Amino acid sequence: MKAPRVIVVSLRKAGTHLIREAIAAFGYSITGQVAEAAGGPRSDGHLDQDVVHHILRMVYTDEELAAITAETDRKVIDQAIRRARDALTDSWRIRLGLPESAALKGDDIGTQLVARTLMRGAARRFADTPPNTSWFLHQLDLAQVDQAFLREWMETGEPRMVLTYRDPRDTLLSMINFLATRGPADLAGLPDHQLYGEIIKAIPTTGERLTFALSDPCFPGAESFARALWLLRHPRVCTLSFEDLVGPEGGGSTETQTAAVAKLAAFLDVDDDPAAVADRLFNPGSYTFHRGQIGAWREHFTPEHEELFQRRYGNVVDAYGYA
Repeated sequence: MKAPRVIVVSLRKAGTHLIREAIAAFGYSITGQVAEAAGGPRSDGHLDQDVVHHILRMVYTDEELAAITAETDRKVIDQAIRRARDALTDSWRIRLGLPESAALKGDDIGTQLVARTLMRGAARRFADTPPNTSWFLHQLDLAQVDQAFLREWMETGEPRMVLTYRDPRDTLLSMINFLATRGPADLAGLPDHQLYGEIIKAIPTTGERLTFALSDPCFPGAESFARALWLLRHPRVCTLSFEDLVGPEGGGSTETQTAAVAKLAAFLDVDDDPAAVADRLFNPGSYTFHRGQIGAWREHFTPEHEELFQRRYGNVVDAYGYA
């Protein structure tokens, strides 16, 4: 049976658009940091009535639920359902370690519902979140994630977890290019991107930007590879690299790309044709797309950059297979 819930931890600038295309092709609704970064609406699917009633019971008090049930105005009912779903989803974004500013939208009623939902034991199982949904995160930091979630995952094996990563040198270059070419409004979904975008734009050359990024301990994504080592090594996590997923248009191969999609499909228990799904992964129209090429770092790294890189990433680069 198809996995009802998926968490994809896609390290920043590791080709998130590739895995997103595959997950969407498998029929999952998308939530999490992908939609937030792009500033767009959540990709939510239809919920059946039983799921709607379950969500309402987890968020509202008995009195509030009775008032909603007695309501005759469809717009008021739909708003109450939307607020409940958002409160449950946003409470889990906080539990999964997303920055609170990215989870709470500044709506007073919504913020109160999120705070209430966080305190209610009835909403503490990830299995009670809407089904047929894939959550996209840029990290799942063991120091930040709700420990009850980890216990649930260890005991049940659900949700299914996927890690996607990329050569750290290409990841770094891609982040620099992304920050340099996006305006403040485009980066508003992730405040650290907005802040570092201003810094990167003030540095005149790619070489100097690389030197800065390799030297600044807080540069976006700097610690992602180290923090994701537990995911890389865990036998119940499906690991996929950008190089495997990108296909011939990004310097890879059709065979490797199709095999990677087949691996993901088997992990999620879906029966879609891997070749057909692989054919649609490379999407230059994606919000985060820049060049999408394997080994682009070789055009820009000097021996000095490689030395800085080894100092910074030498302890993890071998673990990911990028010697």
